[in-house]
Amino acid sequence: MFAYQVAQAHFRYGNWPEARRRLQEIYEHFCTAHEVGNLAWHDLVNIAGATNDLNEAERLAALQTQRNCAASDEQRQTGREVGTKILVSARFRRAMESFAEASRSNTQQGYQQAAQ
Repeated sequence: MFAYQVAQAHFRYGNWPEARRRLQEIYEHFCTAHEVGNLAWHDLVNIAGATNDLNEAERLAALQTQRNCAASDEQRQTGREVGTKILVSARFRRAMESFAEASRSNTQQGYQQAAQ
């Protein structure tokens, strides 16, 4: 698929905004119709990781678990596993950030809020 190859060129050269735009279109259009939709999702997740965009990684993981975009059972299983790992990792990262903030403020209320 030529559109995916073009998106990959932007991805490889770190042109994240254009790669993201093109990959998002591919993901939405080929969600369950072709394996390239699943490949685009993985690339979008990798862009979120490379740009340290936790919110986008969470959004993509939740989207994949809801839509289950894949062309095969194997891709569906892998997508669910990766999506779950991303969501769990994001929760831990947010918890660590909350406890770091509580440590900086050094107040009982800060620790109690972080524990929730």
